[in-house]
Amino acid sequence: MTDAEKTAKQQAVKDAWAAKDQASNWSAWTFDETICKFIPPVPRPIDGQDYFWQGTTNTWQVRPSYPTDGKSYKLDFPTGTWIEVTT
Repeated sequence: MTDAEKTAKQQAVKDAWAAKDQASNWSAWTFDETICKFIPPVPRPIDGQDYFWQGTTNTWQVRPSYPTDGKSYKLDFPTGTWIEVTT
């Protein structure tokens, strides 16, 4: 891969990262050019639980159970709660 190709690939990853919903949640993460991905400031716990990154506290939080009422939801990272998605 040429330097220009590497740079283009890195920029594509950075652009996709910036376009994420609630992108500011991951502002503390840093881009590792060697592996072409963003790295959290604290490694994700490996204990069998499902975690999400909470940017307001810069910590990993246990993801709450997804509601089972048949509606669509998205996780609100600052509050750690499921918010109903309405059209």
